[in-house]
Amino acid sequence: AVMTELPLVVVDVQRAGPSTGIPTKTEQTDLNQALYGRNGECPIPIVAAHSPAHCFDAAFQAAKIALEHMTPVILLSEGFLGNGSEPWLIPSMSDYPEIRPPFATELPEDGKFKPFRRDPETLVRQWAIPGMKGFEHRVGGLEKNHDGVISSDPENHELMVWEREQKVERIASCIPALEVDGPASGDLLAEPTDIYSLRSIRRERRVRPFLSPISTSSSRFLQTPRRFSPLSRGYSYASSTADSSPHICAISSLKRTSCFATRCRVSLSS
Repeated sequence: AVMTELPLVVVDVQRAGPSTGIPTKTEQTDLNQALYGRNGECPIPIVAAHSPAHCFDAAFQAAKIALEHMTPVILLSEGFLGNGSEPWLIPSMSDYPEIRPPFATELPEDGKFKPFRRDPETLVRQWAIPGMKGFEHRVGGLEKNHDGVISSDPENHELMVWEREQKVERIASCIPALEVDGPASGDLLAEPTDIYSLRSIRRERRVRPFLSPISTSSSRFLQTPRRFSPLSRGYSYASSTADSSPHICAISSLKRTSCFATRCRVSLSS
């Protein structure tokens, strides 16, 4: 789907692993796989739900991004959200923004449809509905040029790799402004992967459902805190993140949620 640049939403409801693992135990241990677990140069957007009610909005945003930007999107959830519940007001779809896929409607002046000709601002290609006369083209896993012709030329491959990457990066300008939950400033920037993780932490608190790319509004929030703490129910992500910077205090827990807040308080005070 990345190479053909077609919309797709992959829903990953995480649990303990690897393999069959513990089917009834929740963990947020697929984050590294979602971010990096593909071959070749293969960037895709990632959206994460942070509460049972937010699952609906997160799914809508993932589908909107996939359809409007012609890309697969990974939607991350986990066991507590999948099996959890909370009061939720059924929304009116009239309150949601319109989804506008980039359908191809007109042929270029030469009369030949170029499937990978891109919008100059978003780098999104046009989507021809099957059966449209004059819009016949081929898609597949092999690299192609803008005309949709298979190409092994290294310069073309470099260009297409760059365009696919920039297409995903430019989605950041379309992401809603960062949602702040907690004090406006503080020494610690805590980034939970679900809303339950920070009920007992009285520091700065953020909820950022768009994991990749990062919203353009995030930069000003990342400049003020002295320490950044990603919180996750997963060992490998927290460990690798903590090793990457002395200013990052990563907190993880493979225990129950009730133990999670206790471990957070101990870690933050030390």
